Amino acid sequence: MKKILMIVTALVFGAGVSFAYDEGPVTNGGTIQGHVKFSGAAPKLEAIKVQKNMDFCGNSVPAEGLVVGKDGGVKFAVGYLDKVSKGKPIDRAAQTLFAEAKCIFKPHVIAVVKGTDIAINNEDTILHNINISVDGIQRFNKGQPKQNQLLVAKLRQTGVGDVTCDSHTHMKSWMIILDHPYFAISDESGTFNIKDVPAGKYTLKVWHESWKVKSHDDDGRPIYGDPIVLSQEVEVKAGATEHAKFEIKP
Repeated sequence: MKKILMIVTALVFGAGVSFAYDEGPVTNGGTIQGHVKFSGAAPKLEAIKVQKNMDFCGNSVPAEGLVVGKDGGVKFAVGYLDKVSKGKPIDRAAQTLFAEAKCIFKPHVIAVVKGTDIAINNEDTILHNINISVDGIQRFNKGQPKQNQLLVAKLRQTGVGDVTCDSHTHMKSWMIILDHPYFAISDESGTFNIKDVPAGKYTLKVWHESWKVKSHDDDGRPIYGDPIVLSQEVEVKAGATEHAKFEIKP
């Protein structure tokens, strides 16, 4: 059995930020089932060149900026309710798992409630250095030189976390940080489910990173365009499922 080295670190995004979300039991809540599709033929993304530790990582890794299934479903889109003031309790004992594995971040996109744990594990035998910027401001930079070294971090500010590895410029991922638990990430079919939603009217949004490369930085890291954010109004009825369709265009 491999030994796991755990380092517990508070990852603070804005000290003193309080929750603006009123938690309580939800009786006979509804479900929002979102469907995210790509319009037309999906572009084929070029593999991203590896520039370090090629003997371990390989010469390139697949680009995950746009993952479209055979039926047009878009994976790694984040569906979430906007400006939710109250709802089901937040599970603060749960950990969101995140890993550096075979020189890529897994999963490519995660979403978390601020103040909850993210367990970041280096599954590889080489050094990784996770670097997180939230809404353009660097908030965290931590090395993980040992295999199965686990870093537990708490995120305390909402926003979009741009995740890179200082040791490997090809590695990139995203963390969406919210102040409530009403979110989900689309699967291979482009489907996501947000459950236990109190009956009422809401604004449902979908976030997806840009896959269009504008340029490259000095390290050869791709620089992408602005993420896509789609929005629509939905009405959730008690005990029922509300369907919402989103289309991402080329």
